[in-house]
Amino acid sequence: FIRDRLLELGFPESRIYRHYIGIDTSLFKPTSKPRRKGLVVSIARFADVKGHRFMIDALARVADQGIPVEFVMVGQGPLREEIEALAKQKLPKVTVQENLTQTQIRDLLSEAEVYLHGSIMLDTGSAEAFGLVNLEAQAVGTPVVAFRSGGVGEALQDGATGFLVTEKDVNGMADAVGRLLSDQPLWDAFSRRAPEFVQNNFDIYRQTAILEDHYDTVIAEYKTLGMKS
Repeated sequence: FIRDRLLELGFPESRIYRHYIGIDTSLFKPTSKPRRKGLVVSIARFADVKGHRFMIDALARVADQGIPVEFVMVGQGPLREEIEALAKQKLPKVTVQENLTQTQIRDLLSEAEVYLHGSIMLDTGSAEAFGLVNLEAQAVGTPVVAFRSGGVGEALQDGATGFLVTEKDVNGMADAVGRLLSDQPLWDAFSRRAPEFVQNNFDIYRQTAILEDHYDTVIAEYKTLGMKS
């Protein structure tokens, strides 16, 4: 997503090196912690770009189908009180937390059945570039449901470790969440594949080593050019 934005701005393709950072998979990994039935988690700043209203509306539709839903939101931001009030008005069980440690975040994600990511692109062009928490959720075996917005789709495998839904499609998001909360074999398959996907592609130690190798290559080429001149 960022690469495409750079190209749109006229940045030369030859000067772009795409590299993904990662997460600590020695901390974020599957545990034997039991899942809380119907627990859906979102960790995001309370701001328009994070799309909380769409997530709430989607979960309200899930709850209307008789599927148990508990929504835990973690974060701070200017819209916190407004979003919390809206969620408590529309959903049966809502909790808001803030200032969690990485260990506490891991434990919460490990209890969840679904991680929900509602980021959208604003009229200003502001959008989510990636979303590391999507990796953290998958790393502990929690499937992700997210809008196909910005660079979010690069952080999961649609139909394998989670579901990507058309941006602002509340019904589509509700259907995806409902499927994962009510289809145990489907959830098991996603939960099994998700940690392997993160481990193979976004382990922070492996990704850092790759980046260091790239820097070494650039430095070596620069030295060679300097010697020739």
